[in-house]
Amino acid sequence: MIESRLSGYLGHMRQAATDALGYVDGMDKPGFLADKRTQQAVILTLIVLGEAAAKVMCVFRPTSPSDRYRSDTKNDSGDS
Repeated sequence: MIESRLSGYLGHMRQAATDALGYVDGMDKPGFLADKRTQQAVILTLIVLGEAAAKVMCVFRPTSPSDRYRSDTKNDSGDS
């Protein structure tokens, strides 16, 4: 299941990057800076890319040592 989620997130990232490049294809910098609609389209695709990247990081987030410790002590009966 992790592989399918990861594949989906990476696909969204790739599609967003492809879309952003397509929006600016053939434009020079002054043309891009003069075209607010294209700027907004690129910004939106970068947001999509960033959100997918954040989800990829969550898939690979390691469990901290303190989390492992807490899970080991959950069965503690409360006796000290």
